[in-house]
Amino acid sequence: LVNMYGKCGCIDQARKVFNELPCRDVVSWTSLISLHGGNGDIKEAFCCYKRMQFEGVIPNSATFVNILMACGDLGAIEEGRKIHIDIEHEGILGAEFVGNTLIRMYVKCGLLVKAREVFDELPTQDVITWNLLIAGYSNHGHDEKAWHYFQQMKLNGLLPDAVTFSCVLKACTNTGSLEIGVEMHAEVMKK
Repeated sequence: LVNMYGKCGCIDQARKVFNELPCRDVVSWTSLISLHGGNGDIKEAFCCYKRMQFEGVIPNSATFVNILMACGDLGAIEEGRKIHIDIEHEGILGAEFVGNTLIRMYVKCGLLVKAREVFDELPTQDVITWNLLIAGYSNHGHDEKAWHYFQQMKLNGLLPDAVTFSCVLKACTNTGSLEIGVEMHAEVMKK
C-alpha cells in the first residue's frame, strides 16, 4: 500500500499507511525511501534510511539500490558516499544491481575515478557494468577513455549491445573520429 500510494502521487496517504503499520520491515522502509527519492526529496529519503537503521531494520540490496538511485539523480554525492561505506560494511557490493547502481551514482555525479574504482572491485562485470562506465566517460567528455573501455570490454570477451554501440558512436561524434565511426558502422552491421 505504501508503494501503491507513493506511485500514484499520494505521498501523505503513503506516509499515513506507513505510520500505521504495526511492524515496519525492510520492504515497507524501502518503499518509503523510494517514494521520497523518486520525488526528489533526498533529505527525507536519507532520513528514512537512517531511521530504518535506528529502528534495527537492516537494509537489503533493494534498499541500497533505491537510495543510490536517488543520490545519483539528485547529485547528492555526500549521502551517496555514506551509502557506499554502508554497502562495504555489509559486504554486498557484488549483490545483484548494487555495484552497478553505485557505479551509476558516481557517474551521474561526475566522479568517474570513483566509478572506475567500484568497477574494479566488483567480482564480475557484465555488459551493463561496462555500458555504465563507457557511457559515463562519453557523457562527461572523456571520449578516448570511452573508446578504450569499449576495447577492453571486447578483450574481456563480452559482446557489445545496442546501448554499448550508442555510447561509442556518441564518443565518435564528439571527437569527430570518422575512422572509428566507420569501424563502428561495420561492426553494427555485422551484428
